[in-house]
Amino acid sequence: MLRVLKKAQDEVSGENIAKELGISRSAVWKQVQKLREAGYDIEARPSHGYKLVSTPDRLTKEELELNLPPEFLDQVLFFDKVDSTNDLAKQMAGTGKFDPLGLVAAEEQVGGRGRFGRAWSSPRGGVWISLVVRPKISARSASRVALLAAVAVSRARRPLPTRSHIAHTRPAFRADDWTDYHLAGGEVHCATNILRTPREDLFWWELQ
Repeated sequence: MLRVLKKAQDEVSGENIAKELGISRSAVWKQVQKLREAGYDIEARPSHGYKLVSTPDRLTKEELELNLPPEFLDQVLFFDKVDSTNDLAKQMAGTGKFDPLGLVAAEEQVGGRGRFGRAWSSPRGGVWISLVVRPKISARSASRVALLAAVAVSRARRPLPTRSHIAHTRPAFRADDWTDYHLAGGEVHCATNILRTPREDLFWWELQ
């Protein structure tokens, strides 16, 4: 629904939306209401249709799903508030879900953790995401994923006015420790962490 409204850039009839999505007119209305509840300003006029006026200035499940590759369809969990996105991602992966990948995101974390179990402040307004991937590499090579993630985040934020740099805070990768890359600059602070598990083919990656 959101993709259709953004693509239209103007009013689009409920009938055309229904045809494009293969759903009923009443289902179109229900999805419009759901988007409105998520903070999207959608104008509706009889005999004209719907028009997306504005989008909320915050992370939403709808925006995530709109901008992620098709492989993430039905593999995204989004919460208003959680203890830890990383803990939820581990639970999902441990039960055989999120295969081959999945993502847990939240507007706020109340139990986020950094290195050595330190508290990680995760208030509203940030991007708190844990990604489950199953790359065909050994856990010994996992530290490369953290570096690639830091570079990807740095490139993604280039349109922003603030500058950033990548700092490696752990020169060695150990079996029971974090490998951290921090992206810092202006009001942006990001950490990409790799935690190795007892299994050679499994490790966790977290972006905060």
